[in-house]
Parts: sequence; structure tokens; C-alpha cells
Amino acid sequence: MINDMKYRYPVNHNRLPLSSGFALGRYPEDIYNGYGTSEGNPWFISTSTAAEFIYKLIFNLYNRQMPIDIDINQSPIFEKITNLKINKDTTIPFGCDAFRSATASLVSFGDTFLDIIREHVDDQGHMSEQFNKYDGFMAGAEELTWSYSSFWSAMRWRDKALEIMKKHTGCDA
Repeated sequence: MINDMKYRYPVNHNRLPLSSGFALGRYPEDIYNGYGTSEGNPWFISTSTAAEFIYKLIFNLYNRQMPIDIDINQSPIFEKITNLKINKDTTIPFGCDAFRSATASLVSFGDTFLDIIREHVDDQGHMSEQFNKYDGFMAGAEELTWSYSSFWSAMRWRDKALEIMKKHTGCDA
């Protein structure tokens, strides 16, 4: 989805290459623009959910003390996010330096999705349903509760991930 939407939405083009997050819509074929049907836009809820997914992954890896398993097909995106070189199916053991480095990089990657949210809220912190894929201005339902809820949920999971990382490493991530 990230690979598709980084090019689908012109508002993302200044964020290339892939080592950063991108504004995400609901799905590639979406044509709801917040007012009718013509062409879809990025949504606050979708972009926040991407960050939340990453933070939940980190939390669960630490909570279950699991390794990071990387399939060779996932290696290009993982290499860009973490700067680790991966040329085959790889397992990064829980707790080793590479594991801590990789999860810290994943936190930073999740943060780039939240940065997009910060770029597109108004000066008062208001969020709508979507933001226009060309100019980034808010579109669709104003003050959509789901937009706020998804952002706060992502922040909650970010805090939980950082807390458990600190517990296992004895230092801030």
C-alpha cells in the first residue's frame, strides 16, 4: 500500500524515497473524495493507522521477546528503513544490538507517518476526514472523530513501544 500511494498522491512526491512514511488512503481504488466520487485522497485515519501498526509490532516483539524475521521479499523496504544489509531470509535475534537498532529505526519510521498528520492539521490542531492529494488541505467531513481517535491511538502505542524498549535496554530509544 505504501509503494502504491507514495506515487498515487502528488502530496507525497516531496517525501520520496521510501525511507519515510507517506500519506495513505483507504485503498488504491478509492474514489470517494470527501464530498462525492471522483478520486480518493489520503485519510488521517489511514496514515495514523500505519504508525500504530509499526508501534504495535515493536511492542509485541519486545513483549513476547521475539526475533525479527525478514523474508527476502521484505528486505528492500526493511533495508531502507533500518540501513541493515539483508540478502536472504534473515532472523534478527531478540535483544541483540541489530535488534535494538532495527526497532529504533522502526520507531523513527512510524514517526514519519505522524509527521504527515502534523503537516496537514490546521493551526488549531483540527482534523477532517481526509486531506487533498494535490495540495494537502483538509477535505471531507470536518472534525471527524475517527481521525482524532486514530491519531491518539497511534500515540498511545508509540508510548507503550518506547516504554517497553526502555525496560529491556535500560535506556531511551
